[in-house]
Amino acid sequence: MADETQDAELWYPRNPGNRESVTVSLIDVRAADDLIISYDFDRDGWRIGMDRTRYTPGLMEVLAENEEVAFIPAWNDKPESEES
Repeated sequence: MADETQDAELWYPRNPGNRESVTVSLIDVRAADDLIISYDFDRDGWRIGMDRTRYTPGLMEVLAENEEVAFIPAWNDKPESEES
């Protein structure tokens, strides 16, 4: 069996010409919208976005591009007493 993890790196995404995000797509019999992952330096964490779409038979309409659906802080440094 092949390695089960696919690595993706963003090298210095604030530098001109460098990629600012990674798109994760699922290729399978189960359909899923793409995830767009980028780093938010102002909030110091990972921003997860998705296009908001509406499907009607024969037509996929994009209502909003790269809408934020999650934010994950850069470090999981909460004291144990605060974790639940």
